[in-house]
Amino acid sequence: MRESIEVGDDAWEQRIVAAHYALKQTKPLRLNMPEAELARWEQRHDAFHEALLDSGTSIWLKRFAEQINTQLHRHHRNLVFSPSLIAGGGPELTGEEWYAKLLERLHSRQKWRAA
Repeated sequence: MRESIEVGDDAWEQRIVAAHYALKQTKPLRLNMPEAELARWEQRHDAFHEALLDSGTSIWLKRFAEQINTQLHRHHRNLVFSPSLIAGGGPELTGEEWYAKLLERLHSRQKWRAA
């Protein structure tokens, strides 16, 4: 992501803002979420993270991020469809504030804090 911040142009920032807006329009990840809502959230969540790395040039890092994302899908689905795995977890598992702060830091190009 540091490379994306260093070389990203206005079009890159616009893609991030658009992807973040789309993600915010979905219902937050939560326990017992219907499959259709989860699929929509995953698609928009993935699009946001892809946009973050979009201006980077390392194909290896992009493939690695894709592998991590695949594992995260399993994690998210376990949290949503197997709530007994969560000990004392709250009803919402979203990081909306985290994403908003990340977006703010990307706008100001604060690479040391964004990554």
